[in-house]
Amino acid sequence: MTEPGARPSYKPALLRRAVSIQIDGPRLSLIRAGGGTAWTLDLGEVERATYARTNVGSTLTRTLDLYHRGTRRRLSQNLPPMAARGAGGAAFSDAASRVLSALAEAQPDATVEVGVQGAARWALFGAGAFAALAGVGLGILLAVEGALDGTAVSVAVLAALGATIAWTYRPGQKIHRVRARDLSRTV
Repeated sequence: MTEPGARPSYKPALLRRAVSIQIDGPRLSLIRAGGGTAWTLDLGEVERATYARTNVGSTLTRTLDLYHRGTRRRLSQNLPPMAARGAGGAAFSDAASRVLSALAEAQPDATVEVGVQGAARWALFGAGAFAALAGVGLGILLAVEGALDGTAVSVAVLAALGATIAWTYRPGQKIHRVRARDLSRTV
């Protein structure tokens, strides 16, 4: 059971001030660094929850989105992978775990959709497809020009990497759902 009035804090990003969450029964609040409440939500009324973890370039992004009456409330963190493995990442994991546990207490059958969704999924799919097509197109252009000799491996890697990203984030995949209680143990 989540401790009443618990206020774990975490930094959403390296250059941002810490925020806190406060959990009182089914009531979740995000508290700004200055002490003001950014938002409050009754976890018993959450209609949908999503959790995503992406590593793009030198940034690890983790988001926990809670949806209620068409409004999204987000807990997120963007850190370099090395920082995410330290105390800063552990603090976010603790906060997200507490929220998921409180959600499971408020709604014992609550599930969380895991993975990148919506516009972010389309953007990653598009970037991967573009890289794959660029790699193939560049390979054809260089082959026609007779200049593929020294760049064949690089062009093949670009095409393969793009195709892998596009396949991973392709739209229309079945949404993976995990019970909130189970996910709270692994975030």
